[in-house]
Amino acid sequence: MKTIWHTLIVKSIPDNWNKERYWIKNNTVREVPNYEQEIFDKFLEKYNSWNPVYIEIVNTEELTRFDREVTDITKFKDNIYIISFKSR
Repeated sequence: MKTIWHTLIVKSIPDNWNKERYWIKNNTVREVPNYEQEIFDKFLEKYNSWNPVYIEIVNTEELTRFDREVTDITKFKDNIYIISFKSR
């Protein structure tokens, strides 16, 4: 996980990536390990500032990618988040 400007970049296995890419599912569940929590917290600050933020999802095998505007971030458990995004 990393961020560039207002974009969170994450990886996804091909089966999930295809569902996310082709609007079968408009969210992704992410476990944020302690060593990445600071990165995610900064992204949350941008999201909470009401500026548009985006998620870029990279296919782990083909390295193809797409991005979507984030519509919601819900904390599910301690370090597990559901990130929802717009369909196109």
